[in-house]
Amino acid sequence: MSPARGNCAVVLTPPGAGAIGVVRVIGPGALSIVGKLFRAKTGQCQAAPYSARAEACGALVGGDRLRCGRFVVDDEVVDDVVISQTRTGDLAAVDICTHGGVRVIERVLEALERCGAPLRENAESPMPIWPTSNLIDREVAQAMSRATTERAVRFLAWQRRHLPPFLEQAASLCHVEVNETRRMLQAVLTGYDAARTLIDGATVVILGPPNSGKSTLFNRLIGRSATIVSRRPGTTRDWVTESIEIDGVPLTLLDTAGRHEATEFLERQAIERGWALSEQAAVSLLLLDGSQPLSKAARALCTACRPLSCCLTVVNKVDLGQVWDRSALPPERTDRGIEPIGVSALVGVGLDLLAQGILRVLGFEERGDTGPSLFTARQREIAADALSDLPDHRKAAEATIMGRLIGA
Repeated sequence: MSPARGNCAVVLTPPGAGAIGVVRVIGPGALSIVGKLFRAKTGQCQAAPYSARAEACGALVGGDRLRCGRFVVDDEVVDDVVISQTRTGDLAAVDICTHGGVRVIERVLEALERCGAPLRENAESPMPIWPTSNLIDREVAQAMSRATTERAVRFLAWQRRHLPPFLEQAASLCHVEVNETRRMLQAVLTGYDAARTLIDGATVVILGPPNSGKSTLFNRLIGRSATIVSRRPGTTRDWVTESIEIDGVPLTLLDTAGRHEATEFLERQAIERGWALSEQAAVSLLLLDGSQPLSKAARALCTACRPLSCCLTVVNKVDLGQVWDRSALPPERTDRGIEPIGVSALVGVGLDLLAQGILRVLGFEERGDTGPSLFTARQREIAADALSDLPDHRKAAEATIMGRLIGA
């Protein structure tokens, strides 16, 4: 029987090592297949016959409840897992949430294939990856395949359960409490930018004059040596990029060549490319050497950074003592109200404050992940349409929310 008509397995999380990995088993026999391999911590013993194990698994994952246990292959524990089940008609889907190591996922997929659920890519067949009841369900599934952190996965799981009923309530109030409907729509729109960052990440660029410590800070933030560190100006000739996460928020960190007057062609090209990247970045970190008087080049760079969407001033080498204060900076360096952040990239001082500053400008200051929030451009556009219908076209607003935003 082909995967399109029978049972199959799909990996919902991105490839590569990660905190978690989610494998979904889909098909009419999904529950029985998982029952061959799942052992609940308080369930049947390993020696129980298959029928008893399958029945136990059915009881364990009924409805939307989460159950903890172990994934066992040939009496060997592959990993501790959490499973959950959903059903649409005769189509069941069982999620196996395990550690995201490549070898763990491979072992899970190999065992599932032997039990009758071969791996398929998301686009191989028309069978839905996620049994869905509305458009938001489908968008959660699509976003889940891009999520790279546990925090993003938990956020999406919460939205799948709570966002549709929240919007249904907003629609039901269109005729009786229009101001409340407006407030609810504005609330879910407010969290959109942060939600998109949580799912798809943001780019953070490190800028600064030569020898300000950009590569040292880059290496410190990623936790290993990835760029050459030297006292010689112009060592970094091109931008270097690495993926990191801060408090579960995925970020792409870029180390750029120092911005200064360069005579060599390759060095000028590297500086220009680094500056172009900073213009597109969500956050730029302007790194200055606090142990030396503020140079003319550093002052010019402060002014040049003014048009950037968000640029935080970071004063490096505080372990050596700071010879200038904030008043030495050009007055336009407002940094969204955040004072210059003192760090020592060499010894690791001040990195927590720097992380907090980055999260603040990205919209994560005191932000929880258990509030309803829109997370796709489609949702944002349609919610804005519904708001524009209020208060004069309340019936149209209700139809927009129920039909176009939530859908079926």
